[in-house]
Amino acid sequence: MIGGLIPTNTYTVTVVASTRNGSSPASTGVTITTPDGPYRPGDDQIIRLYQAAFNRSPDTAGLAYWANQYRTGVSRTNIAAAMLASAEATDLYGTAPSNLDYVNKLYDNVLGRPGEQAGVDYWVSLLTTG
Repeated sequence: MIGGLIPTNTYTVTVVASTRNGSSPASTGVTITTPDGPYRPGDDQIIRLYQAAFNRSPDTAGLAYWANQYRTGVSRTNIAAAMLASAEATDLYGTAPSNLDYVNKLYDNVLGRPGEQAGVDYWVSLLTTG
């Protein structure tokens, strides 16, 4: 399974098998082409960050930009921080959401459900105490 693909998009998958001396397969490669071009390693990480931060799939330009940043060494932590400092995040979360509101929104964005009390309490406590 390849994570991070957008369920509503159509993908072309090409499987290439090589043989050694014409007998058994030596290696198998898979190429996935998305509507916006080839799927590249790291795209799934950025897609997950978009879903968590903004509760949506990335736009083409945003995915290309942040995936390139990730592949050139920018950490997921720094990318997530930049996303959460954006105007879109401010529109979604407000300028100063409470830790409880923030955690509840992330539970909904990431897991698609309200958080269980113990989990919410844990994350709110972590954010409160640093």
